[in-house]
Amino acid sequence: MNKFFLKIKNKLSSFVFISLNKGKRLKKGKKIIEYTFCFVLPLSFAIVGGTLGVINLNKNKNENIEIHFTNGKINQRVYLLSSDDLSIPLSVEMDEKYTLQEQIVDTFNLLKEGSKIENNHVKGFVLKDTRLNHLELKDNVLSLDLSQYFIANTVSESKAIEALNLTFLSFDQIDKLKLTINDEDINKHLKTIKVDTLLTKDFGVNQVFNAPKDIILKSKQVIFYQREYDENTKYLVPITLYAETKSNQIETFVNATYTSLPVSSHLKNLDVYKGLNKTQEDKDNKIMVNENALIDETCVSKELFDMVSMSFDLMGLDYKVSFILDSEVLAVDGLLSSEEAMVNSIIFNSIEI
Repeated sequence: MNKFFLKIKNKLSSFVFISLNKGKRLKKGKKIIEYTFCFVLPLSFAIVGGTLGVINLNKNKNENIEIHFTNGKINQRVYLLSSDDLSIPLSVEMDEKYTLQEQIVDTFNLLKEGSKIENNHVKGFVLKDTRLNHLELKDNVLSLDLSQYFIANTVSESKAIEALNLTFLSFDQIDKLKLTINDEDINKHLKTIKVDTLLTKDFGVNQVFNAPKDIILKSKQVIFYQREYDENTKYLVPITLYAETKSNQIETFVNATYTSLPVSSHLKNLDVYKGLNKTQEDKDNKIMVNENALIDETCVSKELFDMVSMSFDLMGLDYKVSFILDSEVLAVDGLLSSEEAMVNSIIFNSIEI
């Protein structure tokens, strides 16, 4: 019997263990993830009813030692490409898997041509027969080694890399992405662009390209717009544009939300932004609002909170989003505190599979 437990102990030595009590939360970046495991291991004494979080980041595919009770469903953000060449973020309700590795593989498969979440307006962009040779997550860097040149000939390389990058950086445990093809640097296979070895959100999303003279003394901002494809299909879409630099970052962002894009883009300004004051004083990054932001006398709409939070996240701004009116800090509808709302848990453009 002792030999049996010694074998288990040796097997588990390659794993990363995080001890959690039931009900506690593991918080990384901007979301709360809960991993609950029931594990009983009699060594010198009995440990009954303990809960352990197990994350195996380099598991041999023949090993299957983890015991994990899932919560059934999770919402994962996935970016597909639209018929008009936009990266569209989708909140996909999918089965929660036993390991983070499996969740990453399932998400990768949703990016393929013929994906289950495709429709007439958004498509997968990874060639269907592309495989993941291996993956590794270390120090919040996800390394994916692909079996072949993976980008479908119907999309540009830059848009495919953009959507792939944003999809995996939507995982709370991932801050950077490294891509290889059969263990060779991705740049040896790309035909039209070169990318950094480690991709971050700085790669961008749906950038509006301007002439050099149009971006001088301006600041890059990410603003959400609505794209309506038909009466039943409307998406919120993040657009990167250059806006006039104001006295502080909040004021620059707020004024950028009033930027109208060409009619030919079919991208409409969001009414929810009308609740933001154009003039913003520097108040520890608190955002000044007007009565259009309120759903009652003391409460700001959750939609406004979500859009601002998503924009700040895509811009890499580590700001705690809070709102004030007449110097009074306002609550957000449905939240006890802004700490509860983690960016990657925000659900919009929802799809079920």
